Amino acid sequence: MKKTNYVYKMLDELITNELNPQMLAPMFMNTEYVETVKHRVMNEKKKICYEIKDQVFALKTEDESKLYISKYHNALVVLIGKNYDYEYQRGFSPVVKLKEFLLGQLHEILHFFEEEFSSFLTNEKWVPITRLLAVRLEITEKMEYLLNRLKGGIHGEAPVYIVKEYLDDFVARIDTRVPITAHELNFTLEMVKDIETVDMEKGVGMTNCPVLNELLIYWDLNSKRTIEYFITTLNMLVSQYKTEVEQLEFLKFEQKRLQQIPAKPKSTWNPSYPSIRQYCNDYVTNEITYREKRMIEFAPLPDVRNTEVYDNDKFKVMVALSTDQIGLLLRAADEIRVLVGRSIRAVFKAIVPHIATPKKNNPSPDGMRAKAYSAEDSDKEVVIGVLQKMIEKIKGY
Repeated sequence: MKKTNYVYKMLDELITNELNPQMLAPMFMNTEYVETVKHRVMNEKKKICYEIKDQVFALKTEDESKLYISKYHNALVVLIGKNYDYEYQRGFSPVVKLKEFLLGQLHEILHFFEEEFSSFLTNEKWVPITRLLAVRLEITEKMEYLLNRLKGGIHGEAPVYIVKEYLDDFVARIDTRVPITAHELNFTLEMVKDIETVDMEKGVGMTNCPVLNELLIYWDLNSKRTIEYFITTLNMLVSQYKTEVEQLEFLKFEQKRLQQIPAKPKSTWNPSYPSIRQYCNDYVTNEITYREKRMIEFAPLPDVRNTEVYDNDKFKVMVALSTDQIGLLLRAADEIRVLVGRSIRAVFKAIVPHIATPKKNNPSPDGMRAKAYSAEDSDKEVVIGVLQKMIEKIKGY
């Protein structure tokens, strides 16, 4: 993209230097000086609007225009925040009036962006502090009421804490002036609105699912803590069933109920991550597949007198890891000589035909061996975690 001039240079220097409370010279803050600065700012505002239009029209592609508009919109939000924070420093009344005037002019430029370039602005645009502080006040004043609305359900306290932690973090980000996007703001406001209006007895999906659990999926608050809560709760509930058949039926029922919970249109906390629905569905699907295969593996052996042909695939050992992760384990075992063969290829050839994974019934020995030398970090972390659990288990024997 062609290099462009920084259109806010004059305003930035005015706010950062001339109107900085630590650099103000009181003798200059008279009415005449204030009027002079106001005149400069108004002229500069007109100049900025014209220059932004000229630079946008000079760009060749829509992507370049979007990048340019986003950059200057967000830079303007930063200037608004800086000027707003300076406003409440101790100072002389003329400079306070001047900063109030400057804040109004900056908002007019922001309105110019919204009017002229709305098609180039996305929900990833930053929100000015003046808007965020109003939302902060609304949330803090309603916090106790919102939490009381959520408490007392059969979901327990854990999901209530997840919502509280999210709202507390949102407020803290405003206090520390961390940039907040329009997407994040809208997501939070919709969450607050739903807590206030949703029937806490019926929920949003009529699925007999605990209401707050249902809401977390409905909003798609797909944070790490939310995912951990759902997986931990699911495993705890599964463990209450004594037989494999009962556990399998429960998982299938939960998977069906998960799909029945509605999704709030255009709502997700982090669009870069899988949704709660997708993550949990994948997890439950893998559990169901694993348990169904395991029930086959450990079924009573057929009467050899009445059976002439066996399906050897049914008697493989199921390993609840991916082929890439198993490859890492076998490679390490070969290299430290826990498994000893003529070659590492011979080790894989001897072992792999007798195992299956939840996704592959007949993994390739050579393919698995090749993957062991180009492993991804995520697979390494999974294998390390499994080994650590085995170590802790052995310590307890």
